[in-house]
Amino acid sequence: MDSWSRGVILGALMAALLGLSCAKKQGYTFRRDYSVNLGVPQPGWPGNPVKTLSPAEQEVYALRGKPDFVRFWWKGRDDYATNLEVPRDVTPETLASIRQSWVYLRQGDEVFFDTAVVSRSEPISDRLKVVLEEGDPEDRRFLPGPLGQEDEEWHYYSSGMVYRFREGKLVDKKRQHDPITGYLKK
Repeated sequence: MDSWSRGVILGALMAALLGLSCAKKQGYTFRRDYSVNLGVPQPGWPGNPVKTLSPAEQEVYALRGKPDFVRFWWKGRDDYATNLEVPRDVTPETLASIRQSWVYLRQGDEVFFDTAVVSRSEPISDRLKVVLEEGDPEDRRFLPGPLGQEDEEWHYYSSGMVYRFREGKLVDKKRQHDPITGYLKK
């Protein structure tokens, strides 16, 4: 297991130990101050798979087991929601209505459920790797790229890091300043 995977797993364990949200009673734990886009399935999740999972999800669960993370697609596309865009008290009905994908760290992929009977797997994207490591972006900006396209810059005050993406790919990563303790997530 590489150091990135170990760091992500350690971060997930810390998130589970340090502060649980109301989603725990729904089978997931997520810390709003870390990420509203990722949940950690709890022991006993998903309950009875035949009753709680679609046929595609049942097949993946039978082959691969419980995912390391469940990703919630609040905006319905490859865009990460902010804490302010997610309801404060997430109900089981709300979670059930949100599109979800499953993240498997050991295999390095994310499983998408395109329909109730079809799933597909893709490698973990650069943007998702950063969210797994740092949490949700604390500040996002869209800047002009060198060839006229739009770059997306994520700033983390909690770690002092800035990540720049072009068409979803990480093109620059730098420490811009020391971590600001009032923003510490971990």
